[in-house]
Amino acid sequence: MTEKGLTLSIIIPVYNKDETIKRAVESVLRQGLLPTEYELLLIDDGSTDNSAGICQQFAYDYPEVIRFFSKQNEGVGPTRNFGIDHAKGEYVCFLDADDYLKDGGFRDFMDHFYDNRFDVLSYFSTTVKENDEHTDLSKTIHGKIEYETTGHEHLGKGYCPTFVWNSWVRKTFLIENGLKFEPISYGEDLLFNINLMYANPKIRQTSSFIYQYVTYEGGGQLSKVHDIDKTTQNVLNYMNIFMRMGEVSKRMKADNRQCDMESIFENSLVPFTSRLLSSGITVNQLREIKKTIQNIGLNKRRAKDITATISRVIINSGYAFTILKMIYRNIFKRYVLPRIDRETGKLVFS
Repeated sequence: MTEKGLTLSIIIPVYNKDETIKRAVESVLRQGLLPTEYELLLIDDGSTDNSAGICQQFAYDYPEVIRFFSKQNEGVGPTRNFGIDHAKGEYVCFLDADDYLKDGGFRDFMDHFYDNRFDVLSYFSTTVKENDEHTDLSKTIHGKIEYETTGHEHLGKGYCPTFVWNSWVRKTFLIENGLKFEPISYGEDLLFNINLMYANPKIRQTSSFIYQYVTYEGGGQLSKVHDIDKTTQNVLNYMNIFMRMGEVSKRMKADNRQCDMESIFENSLVPFTSRLLSSGITVNQLREIKKTIQNIGLNKRRAKDITATISRVIINSGYAFTILKMIYRNIFKRYVLPRIDRETGKLVFS
């Protein structure tokens, strides 16, 4: 249930983040919001470090705005669902425990862009490297309304947000449409957003840069060492997402609505292919993956850019897949990937 007068519930799932959760929470406390306007839900997902203790202390120090919950480990999706169920605000938003918000960002956003005629109120993020607090000064907190649209119009133009932490979403819209996060280990944001856009919310997009997305030193998240079994499961998770893409596309076209799901699929190819090359998927399994994607109705048209083209070549590589995996793991991942700037996509040699 929502609480009258409470505009926003900020949900932070926490799992073994005792080194970063303090920064995330303190950034929320510096948003300039009144205690009557928001609440912060800290949800410990069975941490084995000191995360729970830190969260408990914050809840003790700021009882007027912070609520602490502790639950058994289930993953980020079910933990976010737990937060939605317990949220009292008109809108909910998500903050990862290793990221943070620009000071005063939500105050400015609420004062200039809050409008309860919309189901989704969105802003932008800035990518920052770990231990580097510098922010591009051209990316200001106070932006402007970029556009107002609907979820179906987004899908019609081939767009679907990749992450969930750059929007406020009306809680009643989520409940009325049965929208929840799936219990998968990777890609849960994209799958949630596909379902959200298909539910056709009214959206206001602003150019305000509020969210600070932290990447690791030496490159993006993909440069970290992955467990082969876990990465293989991530590939299978992506296949479930592709299946959903196909379902949504067929339903919208059956209703005579435009849907460019192929573009959304292409935007997913780079992270999917990187996991594919890091996984234990065999050549025979790759052939089944290729067949499934084709049966879904994706991967049919010529790719729009070189990265999608390369990804499609890898999916169609057959026996060459084994060699490509070796090149990716021993050369690309070790020497090239850490030098790719996540925000610009360009190589950085300094």
